Amino acid sequence: MPKHIITCLPLRLEDWLELSHQKDIEGIIIDTDYVTIAELRTVSASLNLLPQIWCILLVGDRGIVGFEKMILKNHVKVLPKPWTPNGLKSCLKSLNNAEDVNESHSNLLPGLIEGFRDPLTSILGNLELATQTSDASKMLENARTSTNILNEHLKLLELLSFEVTPHNDYLELNTLIKSLEKDLKKIGHTLPPPNIKENINLYTEPRYAKAALMTSYLLLQRFGPPGNPIFQAKVEKETISLFFSKIQEQEIQQGNLAPPIYYEELINSFAHTLQAESYLVKIDDAIPLQAGITFKR
Repeated sequence: MPKHIITCLPLRLEDWLELSHQKDIEGIIIDTDYVTIAELRTVSASLNLLPQIWCILLVGDRGIVGFEKMILKNHVKVLPKPWTPNGLKSCLKSLNNAEDVNESHSNLLPGLIEGFRDPLTSILGNLELATQTSDASKMLENARTSTNILNEHLKLLELLSFEVTPHNDYLELNTLIKSLEKDLKKIGHTLPPPNIKENINLYTEPRYAKAALMTSYLLLQRFGPPGNPIFQAKVEKETISLFFSKIQEQEIQQGNLAPPIYYEELINSFAHTLQAESYLVKIDDAIPLQAGITFKR
C-alpha cells in the first residue's frame, strides 16, 4: 500500500502531464465532479502509457458517462461519493496489487503467440501446396478456414483491449447458440445440437458473453479430451451456467500438457466484464473438461 504523503492540488492538465513522468508520483486521485470529460480522457490516455501509476476516481452526481473505458483499466478504481477514509484505504490497498494483475496479463503473450502460430503455419503450408497442384480448391479452403481462426482470435483480443464499450441488452439463449454455430462454422467446426429444454433470457453484454463461450470452445477443442465440445446450460436457484463440455471417454495419458494460461485468462477477463464468474472443470487440475461462465440470477 502506498505510504507516501498525498498532496491535493487543483488538476491542471499541463501540471499533470509534467508531473506524471516524475519517478516520485505513485498515483492520482480525481474528483470527477470538478473536471471536464476532455480532461478525464486526457488523463486516461496518459495512463495507457504509464501503467505504474494508479488512479482513484471519486464519482459523484455526474456518474461515469463519457469515461466508461477509463474505469476498466486494472490500475483505476472507482470510489462513489460521499467517500470515507476507510473507503480510500481499501482502494489504495487494491491498487497495491495492480502489479500482480499486470503480471497476469503479461502471461497472455506466450499463449497468444501459440494461438496465432498454428493457423499461420496452416495458411502458409496450404498456399505452398496450392502452387504445386492443378486442383488447389481444397488447400485454399483450408487456408481460408485458418484465416478465419486468426480473425476470431483478433476479435477476442479487440474485446479484451476494452476498445469496445460494453452495452448490456436482453439476450436469448437460442439466439446466442445460433450466433456461436455461425462463427464456429467459419473455422471448420460443427456444434452438436445442444440438449436445452427451455429458452433462457439474460440481461448481459451479448458480445462479451459470446466471446467467453467461443474462447471456452477453443480451449476444450484444442486441449481437452478427444471429441467435440457439447454446449450445456445449468440452471440453479441462484445461478445460470453456460459452458462447453467434453466427455472423458478414456484415461488421459501421462505427460499430457496443461494448456497455456492464455485461454483461461481470456475467459476470466470476459467474465469480469460481464460481472459473472468463469466456469472451469479440469482433470487433475490441468486438462480442461468443462469451460464457460456463470451468471448470478
